[in-house]
Amino acid sequence: MNTTRRRDAARSRQALLAAAADLFAERGYAGTAIRSVGDRAGVDPALIARYFGGKEGLYQAVLAADPLIEQSAPSVGGPPAAPHAPVPATSGDDGAGADGAAGAVAGPPDESAASPLATVHGLVDRAFDKWTSTGVSAAAQNVFRREVDDAARQATRERLDTVLEPLRGAADSPDPQLAAELAVAVLFGVGVARDAGTLTRLSAVSVDELRAPLTAALVAALGITDCQ
Repeated sequence: MNTTRRRDAARSRQALLAAAADLFAERGYAGTAIRSVGDRAGVDPALIARYFGGKEGLYQAVLAADPLIEQSAPSVGGPPAAPHAPVPATSGDDGAGADGAAGAVAGPPDESAASPLATVHGLVDRAFDKWTSTGVSAAAQNVFRREVDDAARQATRERLDTVLEPLRGAADSPDPQLAAELAVAVLFGVGVARDAGTLTRLSAVSVDELRAPLTAALVAALGITDCQ
């Protein structure tokens, strides 16, 4: 394959991924037809089988490309960023916020070594980056959909475990799995509600205004009391 054809193939693949991400988020897995993906991408839908092996492979590729889910894995770290103002904590102490996978100061790239509060801040920051750049992900939408078929549900669960794993480690709870799932439900639920626009104040508030109360809600769900 020559250079021009490789560039064309890469553009077609990316166009299909972008279109599929939008449609899976809008319509769910079951409601998204292969032809609709091709039409929105402006690409022959037959290429989905060539590049991804079919609809299930395309969905897997969309999940794998989601920066919120992919970067939540403990082996993947977000870039350090500037600290935020303190946020309220359930213990009555102030907690310091930060962008990326950092806490009050730029932290290590490995989230498994981060403090529980830094893990929460990193997840919130990645969620905000996702919501303000490309919108709520298909995985987040599918957490709340009942019509997802078994293959898509299993794929979503497997990818969500990259979010749940560091949260289980951060949780101070007799049931870390439940605490992590509650935190994910809160985080993704806020994103979906903002996207839907049915809760007008939640939809209108800026991410800067939302950061402290959302972080406090996740801290409470995880039972984190050490907010230093």
